[in-house]
Amino acid sequence: MAKHATLRKIITKMSLLELFFSVFILLALVFAFNLSIQLGFIYPANHAERQLTTLEKEFSSGELTEEDIPPYYDYQFIEDGRRSQTIPEKFAPLIKEAKRDGYSQTDSFIATKVFASYEQEDRELVLSYRLMATFVSEKLDRVLPAPEILYAVTFLLLWISGFLLIIQHYVGVIHLELAKVNQTNEEIKQMNLDYPRASSRLKETQEILDSLDNMSKQLKQALKKQWSSQQRQKELVQSVTHDIRTPITLIKGNLELLEETQFSTKQQEQLADLKNGVKRLEQYVEQLKVISGLIKE
Repeated sequence: MAKHATLRKIITKMSLLELFFSVFILLALVFAFNLSIQLGFIYPANHAERQLTTLEKEFSSGELTEEDIPPYYDYQFIEDGRRSQTIPEKFAPLIKEAKRDGYSQTDSFIATKVFASYEQEDRELVLSYRLMATFVSEKLDRVLPAPEILYAVTFLLLWISGFLLIIQHYVGVIHLELAKVNQTNEEIKQMNLDYPRASSRLKETQEILDSLDNMSKQLKQALKKQWSSQQRQKELVQSVTHDIRTPITLIKGNLELLEETQFSTKQQEQLADLKNGVKRLEQYVEQLKVISGLIKE
């Protein structure tokens, strides 16, 4: 007998498949992320921090201008009393703290925003950046979210899609196996007890099919006994009606002959009673014939 799978094994297999799929797409996205960094499409999360030394030297030497500040920085640039600023005003306390201590940052766990301050005579520079990867292309960096967020959303969408596909596949498998149970049940309902026996790959549905098959066999045996009993009843009724018809016919013939004889009034009444009795017997025989016709073969 072929070995059947169980629902427990199917659910375990489905879970493992989803786990392997999750690990696969995670590794694939990590590989794609690192490859994008190596190919120069994305700056790593610490890129802005590593460039601070270069910018500080240029600022200290007086060579740094606003146009030289890379786009992945926000800044506050003060020169000769003129201030240019791209840092949102809501970060004013952090700018003040950075000017006092030379460094400050937000308390957020993800995408921490860092502020670094530099002074040189009548010039001040506060640079702000996030500890997140950024796109090398300024256009992409403006249009798209941070690469980490983009990759996380991509992972989530791929995971959900894969999960739904895996669920749909195994639901389809289980649905096909349950359809065999429904078909067998419908055959029994229609009293078609010689239906082709179905087999299932699932242990649980195969047990149901076996149970239905046993039930149909027992039902068929019970019906055979019932049909056999009904056939005997029908044969008995037909035999009785046949046996009764013969004497009734003889009695009717004799009564017809007796009607030609002259009898007294009392004898004629007795003859009429006999005729009525024979008529009732004929009615009983007709009723037996009807009953015999109602009994199914």
